[in-house]
Amino acid sequence: MIKGKRKINQKKANKKKICSLSQRPPVNTQLYNSLSIVSDYVVKALCFYYDKYQRRAA
Repeated sequence: MIKGKRKINQKKANKKKICSLSQRPPVNTQLYNSLSIVSDYVVKALCFYYDKYQRRAA
């Protein structure tokens, strides 16, 4: 039971790490800006669906 709980906490930590990565300030080149905006949306969407999935699984 405790082992399983630790694994879930690890997953949560990993998710937080991924989600906070998307909030880094972008480098000031036009291409990189547009790429980072797109990847921000993708990461946020993934995090959102991951949250929903985790809640349903819990």
